[in-house]
Amino acid sequence: MGDENFKCCKKDKLTSYYCVGCKLISHKSCIERSKTLKYIKGHRIYCSQKCAKGSNEYSEEDTEELLELQTAISDLRLELSIKNDHIENLNKLKTTCYESALENEQKLKSDIDTLSNKLKFLEETNNKLNKIQIKNNRLKRGSQILSDSVIEQENYRSELEERQKEIQVLNEKIAAYKLLLLEYDENVKFKDENIDKLKSEFEDLQMDSRNLISTIRTLEADNKCLRNELQSFKVDCVDVDFLSSVNKKLGNELLIAMDNHKNDGIESGVEFFRHLDYSLEGVSPEKTKIGAVKYDATTVRANHKLFYPLPLKEVLIYGDYSATNCSISLNKLLNKQEFLVEGWVKSKGTFSAISRSVFDHTRKYGEKDYVVVMLDLNNLSSCCKCDEFFHPSCLVQSAKLKNTQCVHETQQSEPPTSEAVVEVKADINNPYVVENNLLLRIIKEMEEKYDILMENCNLLKEKVSVLKEKVNGFEEKEKQQGVATSVPGKDAFVDISNATAPNASSSSSIESRDGQQGQRVQQHKSGVLYSQKVRNPNETNKNVIVKRQYQDLQNISADTVKSAIAEAITKTKINEINELRLMDNHNEKIEVEREMDSREFNKAKKKSISIYFNEEKDTDEGKTNSEAISIKVDGEKDRNEIEKKMK
Repeated sequence: MGDENFKCCKKDKLTSYYCVGCKLISHKSCIERSKTLKYIKGHRIYCSQKCAKGSNEYSEEDTEELLELQTAISDLRLELSIKNDHIENLNKLKTTCYESALENEQKLKSDIDTLSNKLKFLEETNNKLNKIQIKNNRLKRGSQILSDSVIEQENYRSELEERQKEIQVLNEKIAAYKLLLLEYDENVKFKDENIDKLKSEFEDLQMDSRNLISTIRTLEADNKCLRNELQSFKVDCVDVDFLSSVNKKLGNELLIAMDNHKNDGIESGVEFFRHLDYSLEGVSPEKTKIGAVKYDATTVRANHKLFYPLPLKEVLIYGDYSATNCSISLNKLLNKQEFLVEGWVKSKGTFSAISRSVFDHTRKYGEKDYVVVMLDLNNLSSCCKCDEFFHPSCLVQSAKLKNTQCVHETQQSEPPTSEAVVEVKADINNPYVVENNLLLRIIKEMEEKYDILMENCNLLKEKVSVLKEKVNGFEEKEKQQGVATSVPGKDAFVDISNATAPNASSSSSIESRDGQQGQRVQQHKSGVLYSQKVRNPNETNKNVIVKRQYQDLQNISADTVKSAIAEAITKTKINEINELRLMDNHNEKIEVEREMDSREFNKAKKKSISIYFNEEKDTDEGKTNSEAISIKVDGEKDRNEIEKKMK
């Protein structure tokens, strides 16, 4: 029992007990003696059992405790009911789980049995599939050797894919297998029939190789001429510098001399050149009449051969009145032991007539000769549409009289640029200024051709070095592996040589490409390119070069060909399906070459520059081994294509 205090006097502690039923106050010692005492809380008690039974009054604290106890009891009852429900649910789940577990065990057993049966069935089908694949490889190898076209091969691929799907679904395996066997038998018969065709084609190739050897020998002479032309182009570059210096000297001397004879019109120029002729030795004034003037140099050449052993270089002065007596003055400046100067002057000739006939009069001159064209361009005006030339004075008169000289509108030609005309430092209005437009044009063309030839020479050297490395590599492989035998239907680049010339390599080749059934044979017949298709199945990415002698090829019989075909079929059957899958992913490159007839070939010669490179090796029997390489250049596009091919 705890001690309590009074409510009125909180410091004073209670020393007696208070009965709740009869409201009796009793001492502490008296209460402790009684046996019917019942403690409630603190100093509150029931003095007897009657008070405890008869008292219905409770204090506030007691009512709160009763409520708390009642709520606790109700909560406990709810929890008990929930737990009972949960226990019932668990019991139900227990029964259901047990039943489901039994059902699952039974299902698992049945599934295990079905899966084991399926595994056995799949193993059997896999074994059958492997057998069918092996037989498919055999059939495919037989069909790939001599198939007719690419279309048949694609159809065969589609059939093969359909069969693979059928194998996966496990339907119609026996029927497909029988069909494949029948096709294989047909392909074997087809192979036997086409062996004779291969022999005939092989004989045709031998005849073509013999014809190619004759064409190669004819090309050797052309190659020598082209080498000489390369050297002449180098010499021409030096000669062009000399011509430009001579042209400047002539222009300066004429300008200095004409400053003393500044008069209007052509007659003053004629008098000036007549005046010059009086100072020349062995020349009369009658030769300077206005007209065509040409110096015959046949006697000079004959006398030169008697006295001088070295060849004589000829110089031609070709032009209108501005070139009058220039050959005589140039003959004094040059060394007579080395140069012979001739003049062809047409003073009354028009610009168009002289420019059109310049090539006809310069055909006899060779690589070491010089041609100087002198034309007066300041006294000319050109039409912008028909390119005809007119004198400015005539155009002025026609404008005054309103009579046009040309149907089209005429306009003054633009002044010549530094790239097209040799600029001479003199008065622009002087009619005797020498401007050699054609000479600079020829020089520019020669420089462009020389640059193209030098590029081609460098490309040829690189290509020849690459070819030599390849040939050396293949020769080493042949030495290690022995003499290689070719099998029909494999990728091959065959180099066939004649029996009479075993060391001479022909230019006929059989080029094979990835995913391409046909092969193209490039051959040179009488200088004309042509192409021929050769049937061949799918190939790999690598090209195998097989060099064989004519005598070995001549000894091949039908039995050896059949045995080689059988060996090839057995070796490549296993990797057949993998190759087909890879072939679909590869980008097939088909090399298409245009057939050129004789007319197109001649046109291509004009537009292109052909260079042939020869390697000659003399043998004991007097036979040569040559290799011809041609490069055709037609502008910057072809040069870029050649560089790409070289890379």
